[in-house]
Amino acid sequence: MIIDDQLIGAVANTSSAQQGSTDMNLLSGNESKNLTDKVAAGINDGTYTSHAGSSSLDFNRAKVYKVTSGDQTFTSVSVPTNGDYTTTSNFTALFDKDGNSLNYSETLYSQGPSGTFHLDKYANGQMSESKDTDVQYKTNQQISQEDTQSSSDGATTYKSTGDKVACVASVLGVSGTVGYLIVGACAGACAAGETGVTIPVCVACIGGYATVGGASVTAVASCFN
Repeated sequence: MIIDDQLIGAVANTSSAQQGSTDMNLLSGNESKNLTDKVAAGINDGTYTSHAGSSSLDFNRAKVYKVTSGDQTFTSVSVPTNGDYTTTSNFTALFDKDGNSLNYSETLYSQGPSGTFHLDKYANGQMSESKDTDVQYKTNQQISQEDTQSSSDGATTYKSTGDKVACVASVLGVSGTVGYLIVGACAGACAAGETGVTIPVCVACIGGYATVGGASVTAVASCFN
């Protein structure tokens, strides 16, 4: 998920300061289906631009979250990709409490020419970043086979070292590779979260890559601070 100045303004206008806890709930049923269908229709009619293409998006595996922080409420729809892109690639749209579209982004990880992960990020259809990372490329099967370990208590230790990747991997119980891909995709949104008004956007970004339990919301957001 990528954050831009327009979205920061929209979020800031919703609330001048973030107060209270941040809650994140995975939606299901008609509410989830209706929003997923809205995103699919938007891609097909040109409202949204997907560089992966509609045929590469797996709408059946879309995740729809309602994120509430203080008096702010947002809904995010994250659609994973198939095909040549790594499993952590996705298209994500963010809506306000009235269902109005605020922002959309696309993060595409693929194999670069040097055998490492290549990252392409788009904000509202426009490329915002394109780079070869220094992490060796792994197939989706290799990523899924990596050992994972979750330890909420370990988050403080990892955070103290300044290692955002290790912190995210620990809190979410994902592999180091997935932790790296999450940090690469969400660093912009989550760094902005330090202002105190965009933590819901940060959490919505992370939710596109890994299931975030209620107890982990604050911990995972703090990994980026």
